[in-house]
Amino acid sequence: MEAEALVGATAAHRRARREGARRDDEHLLVHFAVDYELASHLTFGAAAFVSWNSISTSGGSELSGFGFGLAPRVGYTLGLTDRLSFWPRAGVTLAYMSASPDGTTGTVSVTSKVTYVPLWVNLEPMLVYAVDPHFSFTLALVCDLPLLGAVTSTTRTTVGSVSTERTTESSVTQLIVAAQIGVMGRF
Repeated sequence: MEAEALVGATAAHRRARREGARRDDEHLLVHFAVDYELASHLTFGAAAFVSWNSISTSGGSELSGFGFGLAPRVGYTLGLTDRLSFWPRAGVTLAYMSASPDGTTGTVSVTSKVTYVPLWVNLEPMLVYAVDPHFSFTLALVCDLPLLGAVTSTTRTTVGSVSTERTTESSVTQLIVAAQIGVMGRF
């Protein structure tokens, strides 16, 4: 059985200063994927990502977050022309995200931690344009359909020398639809 490795990676960094909201935002996302295409045009693979963000306001409040995830998937490539193919993929995405907003006002200090663990069904119809046999450009519609999402929030409030802590758990589902442009190497 013959197979080819399809490797792709993306990285995004954004820094924004919002004068009206008086805050600075910084976001970093690194995404890496490996898929294998069998001679029958069936593909299987996975993507992994790591994200980090930081938001600070002029009032001294800060929010920092970290996340990571894994998305195994299967697909099938359909050649449309010599250079253009359609590559629909489907899978699941499991992620973990954590954010820690902190703030102090006078003698009141608030420390929080929020974690979000979502599970999505992932659908990615993609067009692939082969510049040469080993290098391609990709254009995809990414749709993550929510299955579940567990949110745990813990808040510790300290007034003077007295502290209280409260933990809540809830369920949140989030639909994600995005367009993605990328590059792919074929080995």
